[in-house]
Amino acid sequence: MKMKLVTDRFHNTVHKGKLCKTIFNPDSEQNKIDFVGINTSLAEQTFSYLTNFKLALRSFAYPTSALFTILLFHLKNCDKLNEDPAQVGLIIGTHLENKIEDQSMHQTYCVFETLLLEESNKDDNPDNDDYVDLSDHDDNND
Repeated sequence: MKMKLVTDRFHNTVHKGKLCKTIFNPDSEQNKIDFVGINTSLAEQTFSYLTNFKLALRSFAYPTSALFTILLFHLKNCDKLNEDPAQVGLIIGTHLENKIEDQSMHQTYCVFETLLLEESNKDDNPDNDDYVDLSDHDDNND
């Protein structure tokens, strides 16, 4: 695959180096023909979209966080292409399918499941909540 590396047009305006104005400039003579009509800021715009979800993404552990991010990208791409997300394959038939199956062997809990487990453990062993004063009051009265 032949790939050209360029800066996006928005950020290229502040770059002053010779390489930035020639090789990495999408509008330079050598790149102009390949980047006509191309939105070079698409990655920045996509990351801006994802910042709307950063608080939610922080609450997920791996692999849920990675899967949720992939799902967000998928929905965004389908929206841009006017595709039905349910009709466009996302993970099935890709190498990600095996990674997801491998993760199912690991026992993980979300915050709410952990709280429920703690409650059920308290019900099974009520002695855990007994308060024990370990301070020695007699020694302090010298």
